[in-house]
Amino acid sequence: MPGTKIFQSKVVIASVICAFLVLVTPVQIFAQAATGKMVGFVYEEDLGKPVQNAVVKIRNIENGSEYQSRATDTKGYYEMAGIPEGRYILGVSVDGDDYNFEFEIYIKADETAQLSLALKHGASAVVGVKKDKGFFATPFGIALLALLGAGATIGTVAVITGGDDTPVSPTRR
Repeated sequence: MPGTKIFQSKVVIASVICAFLVLVTPVQIFAQAATGKMVGFVYEEDLGKPVQNAVVKIRNIENGSEYQSRATDTKGYYEMAGIPEGRYILGVSVDGDDYNFEFEIYIKADETAQLSLALKHGASAVVGVKKDKGFFATPFGIALLALLGAGATIGTVAVITGGDDTPVSPTRR
């Protein structure tokens, strides 16, 4: 077919250009940001009485964006939806008083975080969240660190001093 031209039709040219643009356009432009949700209850210090009309607030640590719940109902229930995934700090406002919590929370996309809070004047508490000591802060963890440190010290001294004539590995004598 000696006289045929590849791009003779305007439709073919337009199709090629559209296909190219679709391939080079980032997918994130078309995708909506995945969001998470946070629900729970707000109680007074004694954990017996729910706090009505409290507003739970969170602030994104990375970009400073803030989100807040509607006022809690008579049972102290709050709910926040549409929260972008990320790390947040937490606070509660009720009757002109602000309660700030000294920890970070992480909201995951497509998941619901459940966090109930107890309010105390001059302090705050979280219900149902256990503050755990790290493994290396326990007596067993400290003993393990001491043992590993002693082993590393002995090994370093042996390497520096040339060690004795004991084989280093089973294959090397």
